[in-house]
Amino acid sequence: MKKTLVIVLFILFPSILLMASLHDAIGFWKSVDAKKGFTTSIMVAYEYEGKLYGQVIAGFDEKEGFLIDTYLSPVRRIEKLEGSPFLVESNLFWDLEPKESIWADGYIRDPRNGRSYRCDIWVEDEKLVVRGKLGPFGVRQLFYPATVMDLPPGLPFPDVKSLTPAHL
Repeated sequence: MKKTLVIVLFILFPSILLMASLHDAIGFWKSVDAKKGFTTSIMVAYEYEGKLYGQVIAGFDEKEGFLIDTYLSPVRRIEKLEGSPFLVESNLFWDLEPKESIWADGYIRDPRNGRSYRCDIWVEDEKLVVRGKLGPFGVRQLFYPATVMDLPPGLPFPDVKSLTPAHL
């Protein structure tokens, strides 16, 4: 009986750890200007039908750090995409599937030029790591956990469970 329990735990424990690490990516994250120290965007990573998606919910000026738009007051558009959708109403990344301990084989969009690239996402040292890829080359960007204190005054976090993919 003890042997059976040990074997079951040995099989299940890695699966439980895997599920926990994948779900760690779900939530609110901020990008920070490394030189000036201010927040440049706040985004939400959410799961929809077993895949990971991400959307910007607040955007700040990348040079000065002042608020430009939010999901409640969109301003900037992705001009290079058909229909010029608002940045905060578009997916930043999408279609990532769980593979081992990361979300993999999805896409990320560069909002400046509208181009899409392959990407993988995982959590490392309590930071969200987003790695965009073009062939064998890649660029990593780190996102830090966002709290209510990071949000502009009066802006609530959206309900993660109500989000659905948009503007793919």
